[in-house]
Amino acid sequence: MQAWKTFSLAFWDEPNHGLSEELQQHLFHAGFLRSRWALYDMAENGVEGYLSDFQALRLQAANAKYQAVMADRVLCSHVVSNYCRAPQIYCVVSAEEVQWAASPWWRQRDQASGGLIVHPMQPGVVASYQRILLQDGRFQGPLGEGRSDELVQALQQQARRQGCAYVLTEHVPQGGFADELAPGHLNLLNVLLVREPHEWRPQLAAATLVIGRRRADGSAALRVEEGALSASVDDETGLITSCKGLDERRHKLCDFPTHPQTGSRLVGQRLPGWREIREMLMAFFDESSYLRACSLSFVLTDEGPSFFAACEGHLATHQIHRPLLGDPFIASHISRLGA
Repeated sequence: MQAWKTFSLAFWDEPNHGLSEELQQHLFHAGFLRSRWALYDMAENGVEGYLSDFQALRLQAANAKYQAVMADRVLCSHVVSNYCRAPQIYCVVSAEEVQWAASPWWRQRDQASGGLIVHPMQPGVVASYQRILLQDGRFQGPLGEGRSDELVQALQQQARRQGCAYVLTEHVPQGGFADELAPGHLNLLNVLLVREPHEWRPQLAAATLVIGRRRADGSAALRVEEGALSASVDDETGLITSCKGLDERRHKLCDFPTHPQTGSRLVGQRLPGWREIREMLMAFFDESSYLRACSLSFVLTDEGPSFFAACEGHLATHQIHRPLLGDPFIASHISRLGA
């Protein structure tokens, strides 16, 4: 019931993208958000084989009570930090209180400059992050603008409006490879890990890079639904084999072998240190034997991957390239859950 409620709220929060009422009802009853029609090119491919957004939420139930660890931004960060770098958590902000975990450097030095990331404490299907820029004693970002010492207060006001708790973390700078793909954007590696249902062997089901793009209104697209690009990564070699995204004007899925705004080559690039990244992922999932499926995001730094977030909403980035129900392990878990 909670999964259906989360999906339903996300569905009605989305714009209708010009779809007919009949088509919207069809997508809703099939468990897909409205944006999936164009994102998965369903007019051409149909809905069969695609893991619906409702099923993606239900897939978390495969982890049973241990899903509480993956759904909690703080706990998940502590677990993953045993395998790779994890960003410093400064505080958790709810409508009622602020729980500090580290000293707020931006309040100690008036002229301090840098960046912070705001994450939902418990991400939903369309939850996203917010980037905050700190410069000359002031902050700027989706929260608005103001003095640096007013940042947490502004975040708490948002928590009260939205009934959500947030985690404020450091902004880990991405490395040269990631930055060259789309300078000025945060380009994230998303992976989907599942466990083979008979012998419980870990499997890397999908890996994609979400590459930023500037929208027509000047804002940055953070998700593929908003116009960011999704580059498929070969799970054995780390080679980018294809890159797709929505044409904002026509709202149609297109191929982008090069970045449409920077001209940088995307398809054919190889992620540096992929063998080490893959080994880290397999070690994490092999030793986290209580987990059956999880979706993780990482920042690619020059020193290796840094944990960013866990969010099932990123499954859309993988399905642009192939329907996930075609994966026998995912299909098996969904069948067991009756989703």
